Amino acid sequence: MIAIAVFGFAQITLPALAQNSTIPEDMGAPIVQGMCGGCHSLSGEIAGMEGPPLKGIVGRRSAAIEGFDYSDALRKLGIVWTPDNLKAFLTNPTKFAPGTKKIIALKNEDRLDEVIAYLARIQSTH
Repeated sequence: MIAIAVFGFAQITLPALAQNSTIPEDMGAPIVQGMCGGCHSLSGEIAGMEGPPLKGIVGRRSAAIEGFDYSDALRKLGIVWTPDNLKAFLTNPTKFAPGTKKIIALKNEDRLDEVIAYLARIQSTH
């Protein structure tokens, strides 16, 4: 398990999928780079990106990156991006956050787990 502090007030424990031995370490990398990399950076950069950076997303509050132009839907969402919230959002973005700019969904359960495990791993490694 991985535990991370959120704004120093709370701690979120990421489920075993973050270090799941059945999911190879970078299994989700090609999916994230292929499906997400055109709009989101993995390095934390926001310049020229349509979507917010994905580095550090697990445990981050929605619409928390200063200087990024979030949709009203994400600004009003007021959640922490947990693996469960990410899974719900990635499965059906417009249902989870009506009015979001994100329109691409990922419905394959195995790919979702790989993507979320990868996002949890890139908290501070990239």
